[in-house]
Amino acid sequence: MASTIAGSLSFAAVGAVTRGRANILPGALTGGVAGWAGQGVYNYYDRQHTASLDPNAPPRVSIVDRVTKSKYFPMRKLSDEEYQSMLEEKLLAVKANIAVLDDDLAALKGEQSRPDELERSAEEQKLSTKVISDEGRQKLKRREG
Repeated sequence: MASTIAGSLSFAAVGAVTRGRANILPGALTGGVAGWAGQGVYNYYDRQHTASLDPNAPPRVSIVDRVTKSKYFPMRKLSDEEYQSMLEEKLLAVKANIAVLDDDLAALKGEQSRPDELERSAEEQKLSTKVISDEGRQKLKRREG
């Protein structure tokens, strides 16, 4: 209360001296609000400090911890063990993908060892393409004719 009154009187006096009688009331209101807010902030931090000196008080939780534990925050703080297990899972998934790719590579190498089968399949593809193109030409002739 004393800060509010002191702020009002000092701002009113400064307003009267620097800008005239018209600024006494606005200065008093502004000074009162500034004094009240300043005292409120000081009281809040003084209570926090006094509570931290109490040996029976629970340990303070930082604002980062409070935010990351909120259900509305999209991220969360991981412990070292959680992070390590997450990295091990990712490593396992990468190793599984590498094993699948190795199997595919071995299968492709096995197919390359049989070139006669590859030549046959290439010839079959050429024949099927030729048959399809012949059918397409016949359909075009029917439409034109």
